[in-house]
Amino acid sequence: MEFINTFKLKKAITIKYLIALSLIAILSSVAFLVLQKVLKESENTAYLVNISGKQRMLSQHLALDMFKLYNLMYKNKNDGNQEIDTIRNLLTKNSKNMLESNEILSTGKSSDKIIYTLSTKFQDIYFGTTNLAQRVINYNKIVQIALDTKNEQDFLDALTSISNQSESILTDLNLAVLQYQVEGEAKIKQIKEIETFIWILTFFILLLEVLFIFRPMTKSIVELTISKNNILNSLQEEVNVRTLHLKKANKKLENLAYHDPLTGLRNRLTLENDLEQLLENYKKNNIHFSALVFDIDFFKNINDNYGHDMGDFILKEISLLFTKSFRQNDKIYRTGGEEFVILLNKISFENSLKIAQNTINLVANHDFINNETMIKTTVSCGLFHSSICEIDNFKNIIKFADIALYKAKNSGRNNVQIYQEEQNS
Repeated sequence: MEFINTFKLKKAITIKYLIALSLIAILSSVAFLVLQKVLKESENTAYLVNISGKQRMLSQHLALDMFKLYNLMYKNKNDGNQEIDTIRNLLTKNSKNMLESNEILSTGKSSDKIIYTLSTKFQDIYFGTTNLAQRVINYNKIVQIALDTKNEQDFLDALTSISNQSESILTDLNLAVLQYQVEGEAKIKQIKEIETFIWILTFFILLLEVLFIFRPMTKSIVELTISKNNILNSLQEEVNVRTLHLKKANKKLENLAYHDPLTGLRNRLTLENDLEQLLENYKKNNIHFSALVFDIDFFKNINDNYGHDMGDFILKEISLLFTKSFRQNDKIYRTGGEEFVILLNKISFENSLKIAQNTINLVANHDFINNETMIKTTVSCGLFHSSICEIDNFKNIIKFADIALYKAKNSGRNNVQIYQEEQNS
């Protein structure tokens, strides 16, 4: 009888265990299918955000290329034929891509496959009061009119129309991008809600298993868990303390490795990587930049006449002047001795020259006072701007700026000289 009761008990436990596992398996399968569906919708949203962002970018490229084409065709009539063909082909390609994107976004179909259903807000954006779908079509019709015409006045009329519409269509395209993002975030929120529900349901099923199958082992498990947790908490605290010390040490080492200890500015270790990124961004996005190399004039005389303490003071004082006078996004380096390098991004040649001259004047007019000793000093500057000549190697940027600096030194110091391409010939 006892054997039979034991057999029945084992059978009952096994059945309950299998039921619990089956419930978890069914729950996991349902969760997987639901999440797959939601994730698929999220992928579609990401795809649409990408297309709408591309469409927004293309609208501005079309306007910019129209201006370029007009200047080449009617302002610089004797040159640029090959470039004219290139820009015309690019306008045709970008217009086609923008119309294809507009078709996908306004219909919800990609290659005859329905990828999403237009929400009420999208209906209003594309076909309601905003009427973005038709405006995009009209916008591209104007581009085609400009490409087809041979008359300067007709082209100029089309260019004016594009210019007048560019800002408003960009605003509404941006509105569409933001709406895609909002709906994408809503789907992510839905994923989190489903995940929370699945977690709660799974926890409940596991609790049933503990209560009805593993209850006899509960006391031992709790005791072992408490003991294990105490040990883990003790170890975790020790790990946290050591991790904190390690992070602080690593932060200090990183700061020492990439910054000049005297001035706190970036050092030469970071310069080459920043130059490479600057050049790559220029080639990819045509964003102009400048490199300024400053050198303190007669710095050796300052050390010889006033001592190295005064020399160090001058270096730190000039570093503070540079930090306060340059733009927040400009990068300042002390590359050794009395030489400083400043990288100016997103800037024209004229503004670069103006900033360099203002900096020279700032230093020349500054009173350097240390321990009741006041001296004057000046700096010379070599300037390289990306519009001066094409470069393939980022190492040539500082090389060309140094050439201009050498010219500034030979021109009486306390001035800025610009690198000219013929200087390197």
